[in-house]
Amino acid sequence: MNILNIEIKEPILEINKYNQPEDIRKVIVDYQEVTEKGKLALLEDAVTIKVDYYNVRKTAFILRAINHKLRQQLLDLIDREKRIKVTEIYIRLKLEQSVVSQHLAVLRNVGAVITERDGKSIYYIIDHKRVEKINTFVNKLIG
Repeated sequence: MNILNIEIKEPILEINKYNQPEDIRKVIVDYQEVTEKGKLALLEDAVTIKVDYYNVRKTAFILRAINHKLRQQLLDLIDREKRIKVTEIYIRLKLEQSVVSQHLAVLRNVGAVITERDGKSIYYIIDHKRVEKINTFVNKLIG
């Protein structure tokens, strides 16, 4: 039987390619094996893993944005209509304009929807490539 023993070291501050600091913690993983007598025997090959918590938080934000009932309804409506104005969205869903706008902003921030301006009107469209990337990632994660 193998036991995974994880020890998190002090945070390491690194600068990413966008010149933003990242909180990366060095994680030491020791694989240990329980011998027949119940004693732990440390395997020779310990593994050092760097966990990029900045990207973990970013990924969690994207998944939380998609995993929200109202935002799922928004995505479904926009997908059915292909291109729709904010006023049509809040009228059809019978919601306040400010509520719809806030949720659309979240979906824009994660790249699930894009906007297209036509004169004074702003239309929302699903970014199918981005949503497919998110879906592929989720399938790999759970698969």
